[in-house]
Amino acid sequence: MSIYRNIKQAVSVPQAAAHYGIHVDRSGKCCCLFHQDKHPSMKLNDDYYYCFGCQAKGDVISLTEKLFDLTPREAAQKLAADFGLAPSETLKQAAVKKAANRAEKDEREYVLSLLNKNIDILRQMKENHAPKHPDEPFHVLFVEACKYLEFFQYVSDVLSFGHSADVEAAMKYIKKTQMIPLLEKVLEVKKCRN
Repeated sequence: MSIYRNIKQAVSVPQAAAHYGIHVDRSGKCCCLFHQDKHPSMKLNDDYYYCFGCQAKGDVISLTEKLFDLTPREAAQKLAADFGLAPSETLKQAAVKKAANRAEKDEREYVLSLLNKNIDILRQMKENHAPKHPDEPFHVLFVEACKYLEFFQYVSDVLSFGHSADVEAAMKYIKKTQMIPLLEKVLEVKKCRN
């Protein structure tokens, strides 16, 4: 099995882009790296990239090659070194690694969905229970909404737009603090009340 095939199996284009500091929006697009681009016109798919502006296209190796002005072999070696892939790594090992990365992405998207639904609930709570005049005591639901809303928005922003190290740290925190069951429980309670 060639190093090229192993790397393409193990590292997706968006993973390499994130690792090399390229900002990708929620739709998987970024400003093209190969021409003057003011609005995101390059789509990063798992196996390839394509620019709708200049028609640049390629895989994870050609992306790295163009980013760092390398030969294809040097780009493959750089990716192997940067992502901890041994040149002799088997296709099966690479596929397992890629599946794990996809599972992490799916989990992150699930948490992000839960957070955004909870943010909507907190906004409604804050609005519905806000004091009507300055002398009115704060309602407990207003206080709870104020307490969690900004934090949940921050975590959502990190998961959506943060660098890979920040996203990884946020996911570790979420798992460590058992935040997922809490977010799910809030949605269940909300469903029961409706």
